[in-house]
Parts: sequence; structure tokens; C-alpha cells
Amino acid sequence: MSLATLEAEIVNCRRCPRLVAWREEVARTKRAAHAHEDYWGRPVPSFGDPAARVLVLGLAPAAHGGNRTGRIFTGDRSGDWLFAALWRAGFANQPESRSREDGLRLHDCYVTAAVRCAPPDNRPLPEERDRCAPYLVRELELLESVQVIVCLGGFAWDAALRARAALGVATPRPKPRFGHGAELPSERWPLLGCYHPSQQNTFTGRLTEPMLDQVMARAREIAGLPARGERSVDSAKSPDCRRGVSERRFRRNRRAVRPELAEIAVADPPQRWAELGFAVTGDHVDLGGVRVRLGERGLEAGEGIMSWTLRGVEAGEIDGLATFVDSSGAGSSASAEPPRELALADSTHPNGAVAIDHVVVLTPDFDRTSAALAAAGLPLRRVRDGGGFRQGFRRLGPAILELVESAEVPDGPARFWGLVVIVSDLDALALELGERLGTVRDAVQPGRRIAPLRPSAGLGPALAFMDPEPT
Repeated sequence: MSLATLEAEIVNCRRCPRLVAWREEVARTKRAAHAHEDYWGRPVPSFGDPAARVLVLGLAPAAHGGNRTGRIFTGDRSGDWLFAALWRAGFANQPESRSREDGLRLHDCYVTAAVRCAPPDNRPLPEERDRCAPYLVRELELLESVQVIVCLGGFAWDAALRARAALGVATPRPKPRFGHGAELPSERWPLLGCYHPSQQNTFTGRLTEPMLDQVMARAREIAGLPARGERSVDSAKSPDCRRGVSERRFRRNRRAVRPELAEIAVADPPQRWAELGFAVTGDHVDLGGVRVRLGERGLEAGEGIMSWTLRGVEAGEIDGLATFVDSSGAGSSASAEPPRELALADSTHPNGAVAIDHVVVLTPDFDRTSAALAAAGLPLRRVRDGGGFRQGFRRLGPAILELVESAEVPDGPARFWGLVVIVSDLDALALELGERLGTVRDAVQPGRRIAPLRPSAGLGPALAFMDPEPT
């Protein structure tokens, strides 16, 4: 049997009813960003050099990555990290993998997965794993030059141990444990562990590019390949660098603008905000550098926040959050500190409103939404356990994005929930609004208080008012 014959058998496999149904459903319904594309929707074949001395083993294709493009680790952020690292290590002719027709070639490297179909929630069942296992065994038999298996994650590590055992290589006792940089020396198919380049690992910093580069360099060493000279990490990410822009200039340009919140669109009539003491100009309210756009055209009042407009990102939708991009060029200099002191006395609003402090987003799936934010260039900077749920934070220029995991949100995409507005005098506002404002209580931030606007006030989004930071 040849690799080509094995590949033909793999792409026509229908052994696992659950995986077949899932991969085909994803290919049929598609993600909005790829609605115009024809999804692969079948088992994803391996890819690389048949004479490879390094085998890279992952878990399974991504639903909108390999299951869309038909190439392993292609079309998703994990693949972006992996192939950029393979390029820096000298295994690939280019740092990007976008489609089966993009010209990518691997030298001395072969990339495969323990499971060949995209599984729901990225979690194949044990019986599905076992049905796929013979494909890896047969690949190892056909890839006669492999000198080391790089295992991306614990699932791949265990799959490699089982495949070796099926080919007569005994597993030591106690069983070797997976870890980043862990090694299992062996005369045949030694293993090298590496954290999986999933967004859960990369955006939290559990796996960094230098860590990935070190593993690839070690793989070359174990395989008996000559060491490669270092290449710039940044040059693997930008077409501009490959066109000759200097590394220094590229880094300076990349840091030129921080992502910022420019505008929030709310399906509320302007009069309703005016009744709460906001200074409304035409169809909008300006709050500390962020414009709140009001209006009912095509919308029903009470639907809340409909979209946001950001600077310094590339996005159209972030896990269901309608996102527009302000390309005017305005934005915060990377060297500028986020605003800490507010001109409280200069508030132009009768209610003393000064600025938006937080934009709150709710999600039923914290990992999925935080990964989508990271993919759009908005990785969370701080994550904490709120006692049964998680919260993540990211500064967006004058305001802070707060992502909250909530069981109250039905399964589906994330949604905008509300705003926290800083006011110069919370006690005076409480007297002015009376029963429309909830109880003033201590905020999580030390030295600050917060009070929610009651639903009876009739605003679409949830709204709360907060003291300024203590001086």
C-alpha cells in the first residue's frame, strides 16, 4: 500500500456516525465568515514530505479549519502558529497555510492527526479515537524515514504511544507523562511533547513562539537534521516583511495603533436617554471619546446594544458580536498610557456622566468567545474566576471590555449585555433618578461604588453608573 492509497481510504471513511453527521452539518451550515466557500466536509488527509524524518501529530481537524479547507491545520489560528513555526525551523517553504492550492510544501516533515474528522467540541469519543487509530499505525509503517514524533498535546502523546505499541514498541512502565518538552527516547519513533498551539494555550501565554521554536529545533536535533539559523518571528507573520520592509520598521508599524472602542450602536430612541440626564446631540451621545449611536430605524426599541465600532482591528463578526471597523486612522499611540484621570468637572451631561468604563459581553462559552476575540486581535489581558464563572478583561482605549461567562445566556453566540458609565457624583444622580436607579453598593474595584439602572427605566441595554477612580 502507498500513502496515496491510504489517503484515498481515509477521505472516504464513514466509520463513526456521530463524526460523519457533525462534519457534514458544519459543512452545510457553515460559519458566516465563510458562507461563500465550499467546505471539504470529509475526513482530512495528512500532509507533507513522504521522506520526512519529523512527524508532527495533532488531535483532530478544526470544524472551520481543516474541515473547511481539506488540509490538516489549515484555515485556523492553530495552523497559523504551527506552519509559521515550521517555516522558521526550515521545514516549510512559506509561513502560511491558507488552502490546498496555496503552494505550501514541507521538507523533512509530515503533519497528521490522531482523529481525521472534526469532532463536536473538539472532543472525540474513545471509540472514535480507536476506529481512527489504525490509520496512524499504517502511516508509521509507510513513513520509513521518521526519526521523531512531535506530539501536540496529551491526546496526541497517548495516540503515539498506542500506535508504537501496535507496531511492537513496548511502552515503559510507569507510562511516560506528557509535558511541554517531554521526551521519550527510543530506538524507534522517539516522542517529543509540545503544548498544542490552540488559542486557549497561545492567547493565555501557556505556549509562546519561542517555546514552539525550541521544540522544533529539538526535533531537528533528534532527527539528525542540521540546525537552522534563526529567522525573525515577526517575519513569519507579515507579507510586508517578506516584501523587504525592515524588521524594525515592521515592528514599529505593528505597534502604532492599539485597538480602541469608537462607537456603540443602541436600539433606543434618543429621547429615552435624554430623560435620564444624558446630553443628546441629534442621534447620539458622546461619552469620554466613545459615541453612543441611538435610533430605532429598522430596529425595535428595547433590543439593546446592536453593534460596536472598533479601531485597530480586522473584523466583521466576533462570535456573534456585530463588529464594524473605523479605518480613519485615529487611535491610541502604543506608547500612550490608557486614560486614568477624568476631567470630572468638564462633564457636559446634566447627570454628570463622564465616560464609559466597561462594555459588558455575556457568553455561554468563555473559551470560544475569548478565542474569537484573540483571533480578531483582542486577546484578553486578565482572566479571573468569579466564583462559578469566569471573567476576562481587555482595555479598548477609553473603555474596558469585560467578558462574563453566564449560564443565563442560551447556547449560541456571545451577546452584548450592557454598559457601565462613570459619573462625577453618584449620590447626586441617585437622588435625581430616584426609583429608576437600583441600590448603590460597593463595586469590585476598591474604593468605588456602583448602582444599576432598573429595567423600568426603559433602556434597551443594561446600564449601571459608577464612581470615578479614587484619587
